[in-house]
Amino acid sequence: MVELLGKSKEELRALCVALGEPAYRGGQIYHALYAERKFAFARMTNLPVTLRERLEKGARITQPEVKQRFVSSDGSVRYLLGLGDAQDTESGES
Repeated sequence: MVELLGKSKEELRALCVALGEPAYRGGQIYHALYAERKFAFARMTNLPVTLRERLEKGARITQPEVKQRFVSSDGSVRYLLGLGDAQDTESGES
């Protein structure tokens, strides 16, 4: 599975070329992810159905989740983000 979130436009273009798609499709994916905030392939209606189906089978979009929240005495707030099970599986941790 290829993680799409975090990839640059150039990386997404290269991925599309490797899949036999035109490079500009990578720009469309980039726009859907970062400008339109579409994190489900089915919602990326600017892509052909066949490409969306291929992405559904071979790629993922893992959104970070808040693992811990830290409030400082001055009122500022920091967050510890994680990728849930996907990160644990890849690192070998539980």
